Amino acid sequence: FRKGLPNGFGTYTYSTGAKYVGEWIGGKKDGEGKYTFKFYDKDSIQNGLWEKGKYLGPVPEKPKVTINKGVDRYSIDRMGSGNPDRVLIYFFQNGAPNRGISEFLISGSSGIELKLGNGIGYEFIEFPFTGRVNYVTWNKIHTAQFLVTFEFVIYGPGNWEVKIHN
Repeated sequence: FRKGLPNGFGTYTYSTGAKYVGEWIGGKKDGEGKYTFKFYDKDSIQNGLWEKGKYLGPVPEKPKVTINKGVDRYSIDRMGSGNPDRVLIYFFQNGAPNRGISEFLISGSSGIELKLGNGIGYEFIEFPFTGRVNYVTWNKIHTAQFLVTFEFVIYGPGNWEVKIHN
């Protein structure tokens, strides 16, 4: 609890016998959780994602990387719900934005290309969304260049951040 309201991961049993097990923010179901209740005297379950107390739907399949050539590490994270849904890709080298990229090519299975700060990607996308980037970059000590190919699939809606480290 925080400030008297459920916050974090926990179980709440209602006076009706209904029960929610999952994540809370500010007293509202928010995140992944399971709500068990009676509906017309039948046991019912809503298992999935919640935001501000509203059920969004089942938990989508986790993002998948289908091609990974020349990437040291990466992360694909959902940063919240989207309106519009979008995917932004950020490029890093030695802990800072990668400024040594050339021959850059990006493609997405849907949406409109978007540049926002250091990120590039797509908004108004449909899921599943497949994104692909190809580019040439320097190695970490700037003695040679190499080709990077990175392709991924995101299955569920939201605002997504993809971080690629070379």
